[in-house]
Order: sequence, then structure tokens, then C-alpha cells
Amino acid sequence: MGSTTPRSVGLTRAARSIEAAAVAGLAHSALSLIATWLLLGAPDPASGAGVLDEWYSDPGNQRRMIMGLNLLVMSSIAFLWFVAVIRRRVGDRENRFFGTVFFVALAGAAFLSGIAAFEVLVAGLTDNTGLTRRRATWTMATIVFFLAIPPMINMRIFVPWDLAFGSGAQTAGALAAALAVGWGIKRSEVLKEIQAGDDGFFSPGRLALLYFWIRWVIPGAILAVGAWWLLTDVLGVMTTI
Repeated sequence: MGSTTPRSVGLTRAARSIEAAAVAGLAHSALSLIATWLLLGAPDPASGAGVLDEWYSDPGNQRRMIMGLNLLVMSSIAFLWFVAVIRRRVGDRENRFFGTVFFVALAGAAFLSGIAAFEVLVAGLTDNTGLTRRRATWTMATIVFFLAIPPMINMRIFVPWDLAFGSGAQTAGALAAALAVGWGIKRSEVLKEIQAGDDGFFSPGRLALLYFWIRWVIPGAILAVGAWWLLTDVLGVMTTI
């Protein structure tokens, strides 16, 4: 299982080469610029509910936002690849300054990601309870703070929690969402929601292809990623590239 072939060795060296870092850096820059341009096309939140509802109800604007968010995720992956290659090549020659700058930049990215993730918790609490946004924010902040204490002071707790919630729960949540749409909801209801506000883009053939993609391809891809994570990070029976 852990043996490598000349082809896999060549791919590994290519993925860790300085050329790969250059390509990843260029990809990150290009994708970030395009994603920013797409997302900045949305109206200002202070424009009013009427303007926002009209803009976001337009199918073309909806596709613009989805494309921008997807490109933003891809640019983040390219950035992580770029940093990983650079740090591997620097190795022991990395000084404290570079490490400090990288840590601060990573902390900033984690902070922004944390805000986005925290917003989901607050929105879910306000939508399903009678709590105001302020009270929901303080409630979730208190719960998260106390739940974070055990892994912060004990690495024996941090490592399994990181595997369970950082990797396993995300994969399981994505799989549950995909299965709920593809298998838990009637096909007619799914297609009705897809066609809501459509301007004729989804032909019968495209609808059938999209439903097949939601029902089979997305769950299969998530299961493959979950299986790979389980075999490499949890069970350790396979080695990563």
C-alpha cells in the first residue's frame, strides 16, 4: 500500500517543485482578482431591502455570486499549495521573521474564516428561536468559548477533536446535505426549486444532468474524500502524496 512507482515519484516531485509554487501563486492571484471583481458587483447592504431583493432575485446575478464564491475557494486552495511548496523548499533555513509573518497571515485568514463560520451559527439560532441577533451572538460566543477550553489546554483532546470536527464533521455534513437534496427530497421538488426564477438556462437535458450530478457525482466525490481522510489521517494505512 505504501510503495511508490516512478510515475508517482515524478508527480510528487512536480507538485513540490518551484515551478508548482509559481503556478499556484499565479493561480491564486488570478482567481482572487476575478472572484473579487464578481463579488464586488453586488449592491451595498445599505441600499435597502428592495434593491437587494431585486438584485439577488435575478438568475444572472445569482450565478455571478456562486461563481465568485467558488473561485474564491479555489484561490484559497492555490494559496495553501503555494505556501506549502515554499516552506518545504526553505526547510531548516526558514528564519523567525518568515515564520512570524506566515503565522500572522495565517491567523488573519483563520480569523476571517472564523467570522464566516460564526455567522452561520448565529443566523441558525436567530432563524429557529425567538432570540435577537445580539443575544444569539453572545450565546454562541459563550458556548464556543467554553467548548474551546479543553482542546486549548490539552493536546490529547485537541488532536482527536480536530480530526472529528475539523475534518470528519465537515465531510459528514457535506455528505448529509448532498444526500438530503438528492435522496431525501422528491425529484419534482428539487427541479422546481432549481427552475425558480430561471430565465430559460435550464433545458430538460441540463436539468437531468444537474440532478444526476447532485444525486450521484457529488455524494460519490464526498465519500471518496472521506474514505481517503479515514485511511490516511485516522487509520494510517495509506500515505499521502
